[in-house]
Parts: sequence; C-alpha cells; structure tokens
Amino acid sequence: MALIFSVPGKTFLAGEYLALEGGLTLLAMSEPRFEMRVELGAGRRAGLSEGSPAMNYIRRHEEFFRGLDLTFRDPHEGAGGLGASTAQYLTVFAMHSWKSAANDEADRELDTKALLENYRQDSWNGEGKAPSGADLIGQLKGGFTFFERQTGLISRGAWPFAEIVPVLIRTGVKVPTHEHLRRLNELDVTDLAPVMTAIRQAWNDRDDRGFADHLNRYGKALAKKGLTAESTLDLLHDLAWMESVAAAKGCGALGADFVLALVRRDLKRSFDLWAEEKELTTVQLLDHVSPGLALKVEKAVPLMKENSL
Repeated sequence: MALIFSVPGKTFLAGEYLALEGGLTLLAMSEPRFEMRVELGAGRRAGLSEGSPAMNYIRRHEEFFRGLDLTFRDPHEGAGGLGASTAQYLTVFAMHSWKSAANDEADRELDTKALLENYRQDSWNGEGKAPSGADLIGQLKGGFTFFERQTGLISRGAWPFAEIVPVLIRTGVKVPTHEHLRRLNELDVTDLAPVMTAIRQAWNDRDDRGFADHLNRYGKALAKKGLTAESTLDLLHDLAWMESVAAAKGCGALGADFVLALVRRDLKRSFDLWAEEKELTTVQLLDHVSPGLALKVEKAVPLMKENSL
C-alpha cells in the first residue's frame, strides 16, 4: 500500500531573474513527471539528498515523517533544469499539509503563501539571492502558468497561439541554480518588468507576432546583463538566422539548460530537419504539456494521520 505523488517538470519560458524580485514569470509544465512514493516503514529516504530543501523540511517535521519511507523517482536521471528539487519539496510539503488521502486525486488547495514561505526557509541560507519559488507554483498548478509573487497573481491556461509552436532544445549544459543564486548579489531587473507585462498582454490577445517579438526582447535584455551562458549565446546566434524560428531565448539560470525556440508552424518541418542534422535533443512542448501536482493511491490506504498512512 502506498501513496504516489506526481509532479510535472518545469521550464521558465520567460521571467527568469525578474521572479527573484517577486515579478511576473511564465512557466510551462511537461511530462515525464517526477514521482514520490510514500509507504509505511522505518523512515528510509531514497533519491533525497541530505541538505536539500525537501530534507530540511522533513527534519523540521521529523515526528510526522519518522514512520514513512520516501522514494523519489527522477525520470530525467539527474539531467537537470526541469525542477527535481522543487518537485521533491512540493510533495513533502503537500504530504504534511494534507495529512490525509481519502481521495484518489490531490484536489485540496494548498496554501501557496505558506508553501513559498517554508520553501524560502528551507532553501536559502541568506547568501546571494533567495530562490523565487515560482517553479513550485507552476508545478502545483500545471500547464502554462503565469505567476507574480508581488501581487499574488496565478493564471493558468492553454497555449494560445496558432502560428507558432514552442520547442525546447536541451543544450547538455547544467548550471546548479542554487549555486548560481548564491553568487548573485545586486541585480537590477526594473527594465525587465515592462517586457514581461507586454509578453502577458500578447498572450492574452493571442498575438503571435507580439509574443515572439517581446520574448526576443526579454532574451536580449538578459544577455546584455551578462545573464546568458556563452554556449547558449552560440546556439541563439544560429537560431536567429533561421527563417523557421520566430524567436528564441535561453530558459532558467543563465539560460543554460534549455533554449526555447518559437517555431513557425508552416516551417516546422524545416526546423525539425535542421535539429536532426545538428543532433540536437528537442522537446515538442505541446505534445508533453502536463497538469499539476497529483496524488494516486496504490491499493486502499486509510486516512493519513500523524505518523501513519
């Protein structure tokens, strides 16, 4: 008998660094999904690293977690960039918050303010910049999610554009986000806010061309601030010359792990052939969009109470 929490992978499409100051961000949630298996046991932890945010939360609530075995499965096998650490944190927070599992689906509303406050406590030691927690909200809600911590805005929706499709290109470069944030101190992001506002407006208006133009602007602003890895800049340079690509930018910390390409639908075959020739690993995002945090019960389990399932 077990509970299985599942969480989608996340990608920052836009809003990186602005999110650190509570600003607007756009995230996409995708398959394959992370899983946390929960069973009665002796408190074993598989796939969880000591000192991780999730383990810090568990240590602060040791009485509750003492009799539970937790097994975390990463379908990406540590490749990075898709939110394994926040997936772990979201599941242990949800587990402790709900304390029951009478239904087959995790349909209870989590307190997002408490989630973000706890995450900040368990993930940040006061050095550099605290992580935004925006990825947690995206993984909780699923799909394409706009989030703005300053205003409490959370808006989830489907891809609204007819002429462009989002494709993620895996770069093979891995930048540990927590280490990168520790090295960040002063960061002026005031110029990014109006660009993100324009991105959201284009999204709401289903304005393909406007969305692509403003996404390019956001990526160029990050590059100008020195917040884009050299390897990503090289790939972006190649993409900028392609007729099939309406816009492109790096995603996440230093835009290192993934590059988002907005591909013109009528020229997508040309783009796919180019990516195949370059031996690039791509993710057709619209084929892998995934809902948020979910819970299923493997066989019947009673209500989950303190120290029991």
